[in-house]
Amino acid sequence: MKLEKASTSLDTVIDTLNYSETVKAIRAQGFKGTWIAIAKVTVLKSLLKGDISEADAKACVMGAPVASTATPPTDTLNIALKAAIQPELESMQTRWGTAIDNVLEAVDELASKVTTGGGKAEIPPTLLADVENLKSSFTTISNEVARRNSKLQELTDAVKAALAAGSTEVAKIIAPFVKVEVATAAASSDPTLVYMERYCSPGASLKPVLVKGGQGSGKTFGAREWGKKFDTYIEFGFNPETMPSDMFGFPTALESWVDGPIARAWRLAASGQKVFVTLDELYRAQGAARQSMLTPLSPRVIDGKSYYALNTGRPIVDPITGVPGTEEILAPRENLAIVATTNVGGRFDVNSGCPAEKERFAIVHVEVEEAKLRAIIASAVEAKKFHVNLVNQVIEFWKECKILAADSFIEICPSTRILTEGILYASSEKDVPTSLAFLGMNIWVAETLEGLPEQEQVKKVNAALKKHFTAAK
Repeated sequence: MKLEKASTSLDTVIDTLNYSETVKAIRAQGFKGTWIAIAKVTVLKSLLKGDISEADAKACVMGAPVASTATPPTDTLNIALKAAIQPELESMQTRWGTAIDNVLEAVDELASKVTTGGGKAEIPPTLLADVENLKSSFTTISNEVARRNSKLQELTDAVKAALAAGSTEVAKIIAPFVKVEVATAAASSDPTLVYMERYCSPGASLKPVLVKGGQGSGKTFGAREWGKKFDTYIEFGFNPETMPSDMFGFPTALESWVDGPIARAWRLAASGQKVFVTLDELYRAQGAARQSMLTPLSPRVIDGKSYYALNTGRPIVDPITGVPGTEEILAPRENLAIVATTNVGGRFDVNSGCPAEKERFAIVHVEVEEAKLRAIIASAVEAKKFHVNLVNQVIEFWKECKILAADSFIEICPSTRILTEGILYASSEKDVPTSLAFLGMNIWVAETLEGLPEQEQVKKVNAALKKHFTAAK
């Protein structure tokens, strides 16, 4: 009996069908083709209900989006991966589709040629062989589909695990299947990486990048990870007391001159090395320290080539004129990648910068993202050789604290730095919640007039720790 789209009650009946019953119903409706054996039961049921057309169903099997009045598939990752292996699925259909159709025709011929004599059915031996071939072909296809689905599931699980960890290694997993450049796929997942890849690639640096964002948004972590691509990584942290000599260098009682970290970066880049510099918390610097970076970050073109020019302040005598002066280092712009970071918000002691400073940078804003935080926490857990389950416990604790902070039940949400240190400074896995409380409690909660932690907020934090850390129970 043919199923027809008639009522909501019929839809309910279709939903109760198992896989075998659904396939039989599809065949009974007159649909043919090997794609039915590959399709998911949900697709076949949508076809029976009339929510999608046969063309849509076939397209879905190949991984294409389905134009449907029903709710669209939410697992876009599976769809993308199926699209990536579409050539293999098409190859299966080419190899076995014709053979199966021939055997089905042979079965029809069998039905028409069977003769009845003496109460017995006489079946030509060649048609019996065709039936055996039919059975063998379907067994082969079933095994092949199962094998490919298993591989697809392995790939899906690997991709999802990489995404959950916030790792750009996901690009390397997908790249061979979807034929995209790994660098492009990696950068697209993180705005900071997009900017650094465009303006701060090794040997192809174009412009300094300023990464602005809230506390714990992974600004410095992202810069450090990108800096691993270079010959040399140099990091300098600014504070309100920073002076130009801290950056560029100074004489000592034992040496006529000692390079500061900024002068060292320029000197190495001038020598041909590919150097990455992180200017951490740049907007905490004040006065002379801020102004002294304006000129070095303005490219100078000499004989058609672009340089960053740094006057270190080191006393020298010009070898040509013999006139005393100060040293200037010319670093080829392509060799010197510079990324500055700054917190944002009223609670931080930062100066947002004048237009002249802002023009030196390509500016990107970032927020604390779970995937990025998960990657950082996972690195700390791995470094301590703690169980991987600890990552989820920390993340869930952070999520609850975000809600508490948003509702003003605590002062601020735990930062990436404190969460990481809470793991790294813990003596054992059981000690992690205690370590977090020691390091963060006086930061996360408000103070009373006496300067003591506000006890109601302390209770909220302790309750969150006990809820999400097995060791704290």
